[in-house]
Amino acid sequence: PEEKTLLTHFNVKEDTMPANATFVVDRITWRRVSPTSLETVAALVFQQKDAQFIRAVDLTPNQVHMGIQNASPYNVWRVDVPIALLNDDVIVGVGWAYMERFASGEERSIDVGFGFSSYPRVTTATSYPRANILDPSATY
Repeated sequence: PEEKTLLTHFNVKEDTMPANATFVVDRITWRRVSPTSLETVAALVFQQKDAQFIRAVDLTPNQVHMGIQNASPYNVWRVDVPIALLNDDVIVGVGWAYMERFASGEERSIDVGFGFSSYPRVTTATSYPRANILDPSATY
C-alpha cells in the first residue's frame, strides 16, 4: 500500500506505444506478512549519491553517472535500478541498471547509457533501487 515505483517494462516497442496509455491493476490478492518481514523491508535502504546527466557528445551517448550505497544491514544478490530522467517533475527518459552481490555498507558507481536521443531539458536523474527482500534467497 502507498508504494511508489517506476514502471519500466511494458514489452511494447517505443515507436508503437499508444498515446495516453493507462495502467490498471486488477484482481489484487493480499497475503499476510509477518511483522519480522516488515521490519526487514523497512531496513532495506539504498541511497543515491551525486547523480549527473551527461549529454551526448560526438560518439559518446547520453549517460547518467551516480553512486548507490547499500545502507541496509543486508547483503543482496541482485538490486534492480530503474533510473528516470526528469524535467522538473515530468519524466523525459527511463534507463535500467542492476548490481549483483551488493554488500551491506558498500557504495558503487554506476553509469547508464541513454542513447543519442535529443532530450529536452533534464533537471535531475533519480533512481528507484529495489530488491525482493521478502524472498529468502535474495540475501547472502
